Amino acid sequence: MPGTHGKSARGADLPLIETDQPPGSEATRYDDTLPRDPESAGLARQMVTKAMAAWDLADLSADARLVMSELVTNTLDHAQGSCIRVHVTRIQDYGVRIAVDDRDHTRPEPRRTDWTQERGRGLYLVDAMSAVWGVDPMPWGKRVWAELHNETRKRQHAVASWLLSAARDKRRAVKEWDTDGMALLQCGTLFCAIRLPVPLVEAASPRTDPATVDAFLAEALYGAPVIRCNTGQWFYALVSPSAAERWTAPYTECLGPGYDIGVPRPDLTEHPGRTASYWAVPMSGPGALGSAAAVSQLTAYARFRQAQEEAS
Repeated sequence: MPGTHGKSARGADLPLIETDQPPGSEATRYDDTLPRDPESAGLARQMVTKAMAAWDLADLSADARLVMSELVTNTLDHAQGSCIRVHVTRIQDYGVRIAVDDRDHTRPEPRRTDWTQERGRGLYLVDAMSAVWGVDPMPWGKRVWAELHNETRKRQHAVASWLLSAARDKRRAVKEWDTDGMALLQCGTLFCAIRLPVPLVEAASPRTDPATVDAFLAEALYGAPVIRCNTGQWFYALVSPSAAERWTAPYTECLGPGYDIGVPRPDLTEHPGRTASYWAVPMSGPGALGSAAAVSQLTAYARFRQAQEEAS
């Protein structure tokens, strides 16, 4: 039950932990107190399914249900008391924490078992399927928990937090990302942006369809982050702020201090059409910028290819 407060009808030998969700807000945590019997594993799985659907984390749903089932089953087999308390907590927009409370202070440990046996493998499965798991001692017993992460969303969340450091107004930038998919960020602090005409880049690419050009850029620039702005027909390669001081490649420009550029939300990584911007090469992590030298080599090769075509 989201936002559980007060006394549960299913049992009262564990303290209830109130969530911090104000009435009417979107739940970021689901909690319930269940009887310590085999049927509770199914009830806990149902709560996980509901939470995953509400949080648009369907890709983690199957693993989260299995982890919850294993944690509950482990508690039923080894803990004490007449009830258990289960929690499902959202981690930002990229993951979930599954937790089970009981009144036993004994720390559970994975134990070696014959993999042909039907039981005894619970914590090994939890360890294999979770990003991290652990045991927190509590005054009344313990909490066993595990986190599952969507690694792509986790990276995008970290990249977004880093990029927002270049916003003049972070709240406004977040709102722009939410409503328009693009926010204005300052150049010259965290990064500079080398502006490349799309026809120039297409001249170097084997083909000119967006998917091929994007793959070519990722290889030619060694994974450097690149934004494609379809409105103005430009590519923007993000590089170190120091590049603005020495950039000289013709037909291009390095945007440094004093310039703002429209930066797409980090999850916009597919060509959306002719009028929107997207990440032709997504940023691989916070601060993972490209090499200005590699961009310079690309532009030199592109000009060479253009000269060849003009001469033929």
